[in-house]
Amino acid sequence: MTNYDVVKKLIGNAMPIGDSTIDAQIYENLKELIKLHSEIHKVIDDVAYDFRDDKRASIKKCCDEASKYLDSLGIVD
Repeated sequence: MTNYDVVKKLIGNAMPIGDSTIDAQIYENLKELIKLHSEIHKVIDDVAYDFRDDKRASIKKCCDEASKYLDSLGIVD
């Protein structure tokens, strides 16, 4: 089981199906998924920013990976 599988089990389905009675819960699930994504994104952003000038190899490796991921999103600050 992957981390994403665990999250899906905890949060529930986030894909609307076109039934307003079911989509009301899916909407709440989606909001929770967005909230989690925001928290995860902040951690990744903090690693990239807080350690950008660190020269230690293990920290630089983490920082570089975080920066590479953020760059792949194509979001400009």
